[in-house]
Amino acid sequence: MRGFPLMLVLCATPSLAQPPVALELEAMRTFRVPAGFDVSGAILLPDSGLVGWGAAGIFVVDETGAPRLLDTELAFEPRGLRILKGPGPAFEVIGVRGEHAGVGKNAADPDRMELLAGFITLQAISVPDGWFVLVEPDGETAPSQQVCFFPDSQGPREEVGIPVVRPSPPWEHPVHLSPAGRDVLATEIAAPFRTWRLRTLPEHQPQEIAAEILHRDDLVVKEMAALGFPTERTAALPALRLDRGYLLQFSELSEDRRLVILIDDEGQVIRSSTIDVALGFMVSEPDTRLLLALRDIGMREFVLYRWTWGGRR
Repeated sequence: MRGFPLMLVLCATPSLAQPPVALELEAMRTFRVPAGFDVSGAILLPDSGLVGWGAAGIFVVDETGAPRLLDTELAFEPRGLRILKGPGPAFEVIGVRGEHAGVGKNAADPDRMELLAGFITLQAISVPDGWFVLVEPDGETAPSQQVCFFPDSQGPREEVGIPVVRPSPPWEHPVHLSPAGRDVLATEIAAPFRTWRLRTLPEHQPQEIAAEILHRDDLVVKEMAALGFPTERTAALPALRLDRGYLLQFSELSEDRRLVILIDDEGQVIRSSTIDVALGFMVSEPDTRLLLALRDIGMREFVLYRWTWGGRR
């Protein structure tokens, strides 16, 4: 389905000394979300479809745009998913059952159910050589978040602490994880809305995780103040990697208003804009310039966008 062209970033940041760059999005396709399904994650498929998941299970949307719930009886609630090579829909899933988490092939074989015993598993992101998993120690009230890396080689897990500010009232996910190639982005939901880039250091033995801040601590808050966007009623959505820099996005909780900030690889603002659409971007594919968004227009649907760059810098 061809959509309408949509330019998201409309107003240049006053601090820019050079002509601004605009991220222009064209809606390519829409996909229905199963009725009553609360989506927590999605992955694009090579054949132009997608796989989505949430507490109710896993669904597949093919090239026709119609969703199909998998009839596999899940052994646990999905927290992250990756596509396995081979015929038909085959997945590896990190999920939770009770207080434990594990990985199961095709969502039905919990062969590592004791993987994260003692932790609350919040989210998992697949990378080419393993999994990044956001966990929180069970029973603790301190704002303690850890990201663990589990290599596919079955080696020991590595951990890094994320010093996030816990939102009030508390959220299930004080941090959003999102994929960025071989790396993962960790975005703080509450102010000051910092984003870290997490990457493994395979040259270190034992392997380590490096956490690098993408931008200065006050960058987002200052942009919000310049655009009249309230920090106290705002939650960050996942940061996404683009072919040039990063897309940061924020939702005003009391209204259908979003703030989009583009930053370059050095953490400087390229451009920022507010939009009055109940929309959040979930997945980016920099190589093909595709963005997958979840949109609510009275009904919930996925929208697949292709981006181009307007203006010059």
